[in-house]
Amino acid sequence: MKVRHLISTFLVLTAFSYSVKGQQILNSFPSPGNGSRGLAWDGEYLWCADASTDSVYKLNPSSGAVISSFPFSIASGYGGLTWGKDSTIWIANGYWMSQVNPSTGNTISQFHCPGG
Repeated sequence: MKVRHLISTFLVLTAFSYSVKGQQILNSFPSPGNGSRGLAWDGEYLWCADASTDSVYKLNPSSGAVISSFPFSIASGYGGLTWGKDSTIWIANGYWMSQVNPSTGNTISQFHCPGG
């Protein structure tokens, strides 16, 4: 399973590098789990949601080393992330949008997604 995930990630990154003129892969590293579902940038660190471990990871963008993590149930078909202006993480997860404190993993607010 891990090899399949790495191969599909490599193929996506390779396809991206060839589809955008002048773009190149500057760095790559394996994701912390086998079910990566979202990636966000906070200006200093990468954040990754993973459905196989039900966790959100704070990653060193140079090495991929896990700085910290918190548990958060991630539906296997979802888990999109974005970084909020108020230094919170927004997680799209199934039928729910959750605003989460990245230091504690506590949900600040949550609402049902339109159409979900």
